Amino acid sequence: MQSHPLTASDILIADSILRKVFKDKVLRGAKNPEDGNILLISDFSYFDALLGDFHSDIGMRERALIKKILAINPKTYGIPATKIGVHRVPKNLVKIPPHRYEYRGESRVIWTQYVTRPAYQAFQKMNAAMQREIGSGMRIASGYRSPAYQLHAFLRQWQLSGYRFLSAIRLVALPGYSEHCDSKHQAIDILFESGIPDNLDGYAQTVKLMTRSREYQWLLKNARRFGFALSYVPKNAKGIKFEPWHWRYVGK
Repeated sequence: MQSHPLTASDILIADSILRKVFKDKVLRGAKNPEDGNILLISDFSYFDALLGDFHSDIGMRERALIKKILAINPKTYGIPATKIGVHRVPKNLVKIPPHRYEYRGESRVIWTQYVTRPAYQAFQKMNAAMQREIGSGMRIASGYRSPAYQLHAFLRQWQLSGYRFLSAIRLVALPGYSEHCDSKHQAIDILFESGIPDNLDGYAQTVKLMTRSREYQWLLKNARRFGFALSYVPKNAKGIKFEPWHWRYVGK
């Protein structure tokens, strides 16, 4: 396994990209990085600009870092990820408006999400069945992400991981490798009506709470008949940490 490909100078460049994206979101009135069109930034031609149609103020060093990240093969670093590729935003997306929920007495928000129509229709049927059978349901916490948004998400995770590349790449897929970007087999992250999973609980506690829930046990038994499969099971061959919230629409 090779040492990580990103250098100390790349850290400064990545910070510059994230600052420009944040500045542009503020100028556009976005209240959250997952709200609005940032999820739909479609075009790697913007990688002559920055994140699709977002920001034209990007220098040669930033372009070089973006190309460097796009050229990384996760298999080189022990992660046998399947390459989905970089594609334009699909035209069959369903927009899910922001909505609030409560967790431990606190008000939370799931910001605007998008899901391909076949995956959304299958999710609605699955959710209705869960509500009928166990009296509880679920929400879509994260849906479609364009490859350009995935680049933003990876850079942000790299930053949050203390710029430890191998830690970041196991938590957030590189652009071109995320199942959230797959328009044919859309992945979604699920949130139960109880508010689980919640990022503030930490990874270990979140997994514990979710896997012990009756909603999760119901999904294990029933999700496949609605066309959904759990992508990252414990100790999976893809090298990704167990994600009990991440379900991919594979069709029946």
